[in-house]
Amino acid sequence: MKAALQVDIGKYEIRDVPVPEIKPHQCLIKVGACTVCATDVKYFKGLQKRTWPSPMGHEITGTVEKVGSAVQGFIEKHPGSHLEKCKLDKNSTFKV
Repeated sequence: MKAALQVDIGKYEIRDVPVPEIKPHQCLIKVGACTVCATDVKYFKGLQKRTWPSPMGHEITGTVEKVGSAVQGFIEKHPGSHLEKCKLDKNSTFKV
């Protein structure tokens, strides 16, 4: 899959990266659109430190491509399955 990665201050590259494997409590989302937030802009300008290369943008919309075995409330490739329906417990992470 393609990913926009920050590789240095003020520099992005589009690279091929492997499709991530999901764990039982995760979903794989095919990103349709993504935007960046103020923190991403700070990384881009070098105002906050991070290791490179690093994917940018975490505010997404997309399609649930794959659902882990422990996930409830999502259906693969179903247009009515929305991220905001996800109820995470204190041990869960929501990472795209």
